[in-house]
Amino acid sequence: MAYKFQRGAAILSGSIKAEDGLVSTDVDDATAANVVAQIDNGEIAIAKLAQKSLSVAGKSADLGGSIDLDDLTVDNSSLQLDAGTTFDGSAAKTISVKALGITNAMLAGSIASSKISELNAFNTANLAEGSNLYYTDARARAAVSVVDNGGDGSLSYNSSNGQFTYTGPSAAEVRAHLSVSDTPSIDMSFAGGAFSAAVILASNSGLDDSAGLKLATSTAGQGLELVSGVYNVRVSASNGIAIDTDKLKLDIGGMPAQIASAVAAGDLMIMQDISDAHPKKITAAAFADFIEGNGMAADASGQLNINVDGSSIEIDSDSLRVKALGITNAMLAGSIASGKIAELNSFDTGDLSEGSNLYYTDARARASVSAVDAGGDGSFAYNASNGQFTYTGPSASEVRAHLSAGTGVTYSGGQFSIGQAVATSSDVQFKDISASGDVVVTGNLTVNGTQTVLNTATLEVEDLNIKVAKNAANSSAADGAGLTIEMGANDLSFGWLHASQRMELKLGSNYADLKVKKLIADDIEATIAEGIQSFSSNASVNLANGTILLADPTGGDVTLDLPAAGAHTGKIVKVKKAVASANNVILTTADSGRIDGEESIVLESDFAGVSLICNGTHWFVM
Repeated sequence: MAYKFQRGAAILSGSIKAEDGLVSTDVDDATAANVVAQIDNGEIAIAKLAQKSLSVAGKSADLGGSIDLDDLTVDNSSLQLDAGTTFDGSAAKTISVKALGITNAMLAGSIASSKISELNAFNTANLAEGSNLYYTDARARAAVSVVDNGGDGSLSYNSSNGQFTYTGPSAAEVRAHLSVSDTPSIDMSFAGGAFSAAVILASNSGLDDSAGLKLATSTAGQGLELVSGVYNVRVSASNGIAIDTDKLKLDIGGMPAQIASAVAAGDLMIMQDISDAHPKKITAAAFADFIEGNGMAADASGQLNINVDGSSIEIDSDSLRVKALGITNAMLAGSIASGKIAELNSFDTGDLSEGSNLYYTDARARASVSAVDAGGDGSFAYNASNGQFTYTGPSASEVRAHLSAGTGVTYSGGQFSIGQAVATSSDVQFKDISASGDVVVTGNLTVNGTQTVLNTATLEVEDLNIKVAKNAANSSAADGAGLTIEMGANDLSFGWLHASQRMELKLGSNYADLKVKKLIADDIEATIAEGIQSFSSNASVNLANGTILLADPTGGDVTLDLPAAGAHTGKIVKVKKAVASANNVILTTADSGRIDGEESIVLESDFAGVSLICNGTHWFVM
């Protein structure tokens, strides 16, 4: 491997490979913690290489000369050279961690839990939950949800037990979607409940219907190919392009070999002396030999190697590191601070083995939910291996299974038929029609039968006039027209009698009574019977009980208080002292009305009488 040095920071075209380890020369006792970091990174302090002179263990030398590493020393508290403390120049030495040489101050961060015997007795039940959440069914079930976007059927999710429930469309929901419309590419038709469709292919549509409808191979343009109905991008791995699942990527292995170049040990590198402008050139191998000392060796490729004992320190690729299981109990000085282990303050769930509190995994979450296909059309399933719910809508056969013929409709081979056209412009004829719900007629209704029967509790007619005896040419033809109320043996009828040229109200064969508040007529042909009331003591008169008032004052004067005039306009009242008596009959008014201008009048004579008429304000003697 070749190295290129220049004035200032070193720019390496490759990596520094340390077969037997490499340590920066500025490590001393005060910065022992840096040893681990620099060994792990396989680094040489760049600042040292960029200077004209190097200082190693108090020894200084110009790069023009050699640096003798025989006098390299270690602190003898954490590192040792074999069993001694210095190189003796007679043999290569190895650097190792000294027994009890690792102190708490040298530990960077936390020790892996597998290295600490006390932690082996713990599991997740002993550790507070950190950023890695413990698994619970509630968390897993709360992490999934369902959205029913409407349409037929229903989909719901019960987060309390993790159960998804799908109910397929009902027969009514399926039937509600039956309709038809044409598109520019499909000729749709619908007749008698049967659907038909024919695909319209244009000459340049890119579709091939020679053996079922499919894409034509001619639709694949440059750089594409059509295989089994799928477009694929054509690539050439030999040109450094490949397909990785669903994306394109550069394939370095497929690129031309000339991209890579080898670096030989004999290649030259240039070194610049910062004190003058004269560059120096040297091969990589010669430079390695130049700085080689005891405990270090340059191989044929010009790489420097450092020997380690292999029990506590090892070489990992390009890094010198403390070996796994290399720190023994004998190397530990004193006890490890409690903050490193006992309280677990520096640990979270990523460092601790699983106990009774389970860690969250996709597999556990997916196993906590399930799907229930509650029947009906279509299907609903759940794949616990990937957490995928799959709904398949009803098939054509399932839809057709809900369709059957009803009254007046035939069904065969998926086709419904009726006996006549029922378009909005068609004339439709039925024999008998029975409707259990509401019937709304927006146009005119004409009944040509001989009888119309309304079996209803309430009949409401918006029209201001009800016409009967339609098309009657004269009075004789309208004889008997009217209204009849069924009342058992004797119906109440109000009808036209042609012979007498009048309307008659009859109960059975006899005339019925008619009571009205006020009767207004040009002429009355009848015998009128008025109601009579008798009094022998004071009373307030209610004219609804009769307008003839007979008073008997034998036991004392009798005062009759007439009702308010405002409610009795046109009313005639007849009052009679019905006996011979020295006592009087006195008439008064209930409101501010007067009788001939007086508050009261008195009937003194035996069998005296008076007739009064009301104008709505006062009473007057007739």
